[in-house]
Amino acid sequence: MKKLSLDKIVLKTKKYIFGDLLGNKNSKILGDGYDFAQISPYIYGQNIRRIDAYSSAKKNELHVRDFYESKDVHVHLVVCASGSLHFGTKRFKQDVIAEVLALLGFSAIKDAQSVSYSLVGEKVLESFHTKKTKSILLKTIENFLKKDLKGKSVDYSFLNSYLLKQKRSLVFLIGDFFELPKIKSAAKKHEIVLIRVRDIFENNPSFRGEIDVLNPISMKNSHISFDKYFAKKYKEKLRRHDLHVGEYLKRLRIEVIDIFTYENIYQKIEKSLKGWSWKS
Repeated sequence: MKKLSLDKIVLKTKKYIFGDLLGNKNSKILGDGYDFAQISPYIYGQNIRRIDAYSSAKKNELHVRDFYESKDVHVHLVVCASGSLHFGTKRFKQDVIAEVLALLGFSAIKDAQSVSYSLVGEKVLESFHTKKTKSILLKTIENFLKKDLKGKSVDYSFLNSYLLKQKRSLVFLIGDFFELPKIKSAAKKHEIVLIRVRDIFENNPSFRGEIDVLNPISMKNSHISFDKYFAKKYKEKLRRHDLHVGEYLKRLRIEVIDIFTYENIYQKIEKSLKGWSWKS
């Protein structure tokens, strides 16, 4: 399968790039922004300038006006570096993720947002931060396309700790997530949107017969009899896993965007972004 080139990614991205969707939503995090969120009881130590006289008089106790965090967000693109990204029947998942990075990265820069990128496995493999420089983002995408991810796995405990050390951001967490992404603490600090990239064959395998399989994470070979019973058992196991992951992410209030390698990622992401509502 021919790898996607950086030039082709840039040309496709320029056609679909959007500039105002990453920063025009209210954050679920309360802070010192300008968008009114709610009236709540006064807590010792809060800014007394936010006391609402009318509500305080009506309820006979101090109440304050809460506001959503400023819309001027920092965008952090985080790719989970798993060997399983080196797979695809039409396109490699790694190539699709490179397109996602280009779309979100250039859109954030166009919207004058600062952008960070991290490739995280059992440690941070690559990272960068930029305010407006497209050249750094281009170099990052080029490096990611060339990156050999075979044998790599994600340590979600490390990822959770790493994100806790970063500035509060709108985090796009990108991967295929065949494991439970345990990021409960990080989800309390950041706005997190999880982008799950899969190949349709992984969710609905159609192959039947004997096959030798190389596990791209453990790098071990296995011989599998891929019959109807095995396929049914596999799909049911994956369905239960994704259901469990979905329930876990819902509790953490993490948005999920599912993308298959055959889909138009630009239309899929734009549609999802327009549907966001982050208010508490």
